[in-house]
Amino acid sequence: MADSYSSGTIPNVMNSHPISQDDLEDGLSPVDGSTTHENDPTQLDIGSSTSKNPNVTSAVFSLVSYPEADQLLAESHMPSVDREKTTFCCEIDSAFTKTLTQQFLPPIQNDIPLRDQPKPLIDITEAIKAHDMAGSSYISYVIRTSLPDYSIDVEAKHRYSEFESLRKLLSKAYPTSVIPPIPGKHTVAAYAAKPGKAKEDPNIILLRKRMLQTFLNRVAAHPILGSAHVFHLFLREAAPWSETLTSSGMSHLLKRKDTLLAVNEKTTLRKPDAHFVAAEDYTIRFMSQIVYIEKIHKRIIAHHIDMATTYAELGGLYNGWSLTESTLADMIEQTGQAIDSTVTATNVLHHQLQERFGEILHEYALFSINIEKLLKWRHRKHAEFEGISESLILKQAGLARLEQAEHESLRLAAALNSEGGYFNGDTNESSEATGPIVNENIPAIGTADAAEAGYTTTTSTTTLSNMHLRSGQSTSSPHLSQQQMSITGTSIANNPYRSGAYAHSTSTTLQASNSLLATLNSLMDNDPQVTRRNQISKTRDMIVQLETQRETARQELLSANAEIQHDLDRFQRQKIRDMRDMLCGLAAAQKEFHSRTLNAWRGIKESAFSIE
Repeated sequence: MADSYSSGTIPNVMNSHPISQDDLEDGLSPVDGSTTHENDPTQLDIGSSTSKNPNVTSAVFSLVSYPEADQLLAESHMPSVDREKTTFCCEIDSAFTKTLTQQFLPPIQNDIPLRDQPKPLIDITEAIKAHDMAGSSYISYVIRTSLPDYSIDVEAKHRYSEFESLRKLLSKAYPTSVIPPIPGKHTVAAYAAKPGKAKEDPNIILLRKRMLQTFLNRVAAHPILGSAHVFHLFLREAAPWSETLTSSGMSHLLKRKDTLLAVNEKTTLRKPDAHFVAAEDYTIRFMSQIVYIEKIHKRIIAHHIDMATTYAELGGLYNGWSLTESTLADMIEQTGQAIDSTVTATNVLHHQLQERFGEILHEYALFSINIEKLLKWRHRKHAEFEGISESLILKQAGLARLEQAEHESLRLAAALNSEGGYFNGDTNESSEATGPIVNENIPAIGTADAAEAGYTTTTSTTTLSNMHLRSGQSTSSPHLSQQQMSITGTSIANNPYRSGAYAHSTSTTLQASNSLLATLNSLMDNDPQVTRRNQISKTRDMIVQLETQRETARQELLSANAEIQHDLDRFQRQKIRDMRDMLCGLAAAQKEFHSRTLNAWRGIKESAFSIE
């Protein structure tokens, strides 16, 4: 079971069980080698056609399709070495690149009070109330970026919605990176409790101020996100944020829909990557642990707040009591003062616990949600690759069947031709061969009569020939053909309605009928050989397209795997540092609290022993 996101924790077993052609023929699942269900629509019976088409193999589901891929696949799970950056988009980019990661969010220093700890490089100095063009009020956060070593000292003001827009833009532009979270929006309960004043709640404003400051420093410390020029423009604020988005050329990303959303994230992979499967399980377990600890921690903070309120009430009672005593007055008053000191220390404690411990817990609960979404995105990317691979297998199997049918047809034709027979692959073609026999037994119609009646000799003979064949009569019955023809010819010759108008109308009607019949014949499958060859050609074209799409999807998936794993390794190192700081902050807060209260109560003890 994995205990971190590190790539070295779980060996890569993506290709530990390569699927051979024998596996497909035996009906083995590419996932675990178990026998698949006999009604599985993806299980193909392609027989021996795969020996003629070596591409029809279950290896199509593997990311490896060439000899050197094992080494490439192993390297894709290793964190890549960051190249030394030599070109910069601006002076802020240059300063961020040359600044150590730990300087953006300095770790807690031992023997230094929490209130005197080093501040981050990007600091939100204050939150002020501002008004937009419509007169509506909002809270604007003043951001100050100060890097004296690089002569960087800029200031910007942004509202919460602009922070949200920046984060969404980064998530669209860098889908394989772990984007730091921002605090959530106001809850419906907050709006219901304080209609119109929820945005001005000082506790929420202070919480946002601290968490948005952490968000900016985490983005700046990120090796990829910190190099985004749109982020540098956000810190500089040379223009309103809407204009900055437009000028950066990245505003379209906010409206772009993810094409992978059409792929179901719950799709079972035929050949999953065990490393990322373990990472998904670890994310779920880590998130459940963090959420549960955060829940208990909130109860502890609430308990400290109640204790401070109770102690404040008790201190007032002791101070009042001291006014009614003479001998014990000093002792009681000192006790009240010690209780007041405890109240102050308790208030400081719950604020430090919230800032140094609770907010980090909440941040990592949000981090877990973001990582879970990132891994689901990778899962859909893998499912997309396997979907294309499965379509490729189906098309290759269909092509094998069509080529086998074509080969069988050619073999039968060659056998019949060698025996002196005639075979053209279709009964309709044989019926066309009997056409001249029928036509020879039909007496010719007078050209003048036929033209005057609006008929042609070809039309008459063809129509009668088709009637003769459809009636099931033998084409060698001249008596029947002559009788039919004589009746038809007589009816045409002795037609009393032989005016020009009627002949023209009849000719137009017959031409329309012939056009309709020609259209219907073109839609009907009158030549299976031609249809089969067309299908073979179309299938080959589709296979070429699918192979191109599969190779593109394979390269994108390999790249996504490497980038995601590299960022997860970076996140794991960051998590270790943050957990250390969180626990150090918890210990420092408790130490300072007990030191304050100990000094206050130590004086009470000395005063009590001095009373006789």
